[in-house]
Amino acid sequence: MIKIQYQTSALQPAPFAYALEIDLKSTEKGLEYTLDLEYLDRDSLTEEEILEEGFTMDDDLHLKGELPLVWREEIKFLLKKTQKTDKEELEENEDLWLLHTEEGVFYPKNHNNWAETTEQLRQAIVEASGLEKPLEITLLEHGEKTVYVGSFAKKTLVVDRKGEKKGLRWSDLNALLRDLFSGDLLYEEAITKEPKGKGIYLNVGDEYWFELGKSYINKVQKVKNWL
Repeated sequence: MIKIQYQTSALQPAPFAYALEIDLKSTEKGLEYTLDLEYLDRDSLTEEEILEEGFTMDDDLHLKGELPLVWREEIKFLLKKTQKTDKEELEENEDLWLLHTEEGVFYPKNHNNWAETTEQLRQAIVEASGLEKPLEITLLEHGEKTVYVGSFAKKTLVVDRKGEKKGLRWSDLNALLRDLFSGDLLYEEAITKEPKGKGIYLNVGDEYWFELGKSYINKVQKVKNWL
């Protein structure tokens, strides 16, 4: 169906620079994938320098598997609205994008759309391969929980309010993330036990609970919109 080839610009330094290839093939059930991710130029850094940036010494990935039909349709739709661009060479600050299709190999004019979709596709593959769990965000207000679970692999977003589950539009995820993470999370001020008292708290699937106005600095209304 398509192979997506991406590489960070020449200005992106190690340990952040990387090359990514995702080979996608249509199947009856969905989309078969092979993902290869390789971080570049790390031999120029010490182990300490790499670890200080939050990486490990083995972040490269080689994954194979299958995604559901919703992803096959997503890629087909994006391909239909993609135009070719003639690019003989890239500027230093430009990322490399190449799409290998039945019509040839080309740089997509709408590379920003491909950047957003490829990032979600990469997250979907990591989730489908079992390396990460679906995104889970909990808001706690006066002891009552509102839990959002977003699966990139299935492209689903579900909210659970007081035990009542409701499916939301996948497009709502961007607004949710934008509103809830437009502020600052102060880990040194967070608590590691589920709070019982008053206040509004945010938990992102780990042991940390952030209190709005103290360890979680954000506009109150932005957070309350999702309660």
